Amino acid sequence: MQATLPTVNPTSVDCWMAGHWLEHSEGFSVESSAGRLGYVASVDSANRELVVLGNHGVTKVSFTDIDFIDPPTERIVVTP
Repeated sequence: MQATLPTVNPTSVDCWMAGHWLEHSEGFSVESSAGRLGYVASVDSANRELVVLGNHGVTKVSFTDIDFIDPPTERIVVTP
C-alpha cells in the first residue's frame, strides 16, 4: 500500500493532482486484479474511503487501498 496516491503523471505539479481526482471520482470504475468491483457511488472523506456500488452490493474501499487513479479513463485500481 502506498502513502500517497499516484496519478498518470506523478511529477506534474498542477491543480489536477491525486487529491483532486480522488475527491471528484464519483462515477469512476473501480477495478482490482480480481476484476471489476463496480463504480464509485460516493467519496466519504471523513472516513477516508470510497463507497463502491457493484453487482455484489456496496463495498467500502479505504483510500490506503488505492493503487492508481487514471483520470482520462475514469478508472481506479485498488488492492484486492
